[in-house]
Amino acid sequence: MWAWQQAVVYSGHEQGRFQRICKALENDHIYYIPTIINLEYRRLLSFELIFGTFGKDVPRYKYWFSITVHKKDQERAEYWVRRTV
Repeated sequence: MWAWQQAVVYSGHEQGRFQRICKALENDHIYYIPTIINLEYRRLLSFELIFGTFGKDVPRYKYWFSITVHKKDQERAEYWVRRTV
């Protein structure tokens, strides 16, 4: 799947909702690409670790989840994202 054929339908920090959406897409036979980013690892060599946050209230999520689908399946996938709460 080329980059111009992709659409991100979910991006968030909730693992439970991510898994429910993936299961719903599998049941509807929609091809998707799950992406899981470990945010703690990305902070190891960051400016924030060296100099701090300077009083910013930064959320401390460990992981960030996103789901990418083909543009032709985007409407059906967004339906399942809205249905799974």
